Amino acid sequence: MSGPALYTIISNAFPPSVRLTGLGVSFGIGMILFSGFIPAIMYGLLHYFHSAYVPFFIALVTAIITTIGMLICPRYENDTSD
Repeated sequence: MSGPALYTIISNAFPPSVRLTGLGVSFGIGMILFSGFIPAIMYGLLHYFHSAYVPFFIALVTAIITTIGMLICPRYENDTSD
């Protein structure tokens, strides 16, 4: 997930004082884990299942995990009352 949807979720997940750090850390860890290990996982699954549908299932699992993460993500509510 990227673009406006990502930035909307991130802006609601962290208070303004730590928003940049929260975005940097969460995005960095996610990219390290996903981008670092997905080639090895894909290679192993392709050789284990001998199926061309493995990339589809990887995308499906990623979409399900992203949806669950969006639903359980805590939200920071702006308090504008004085």
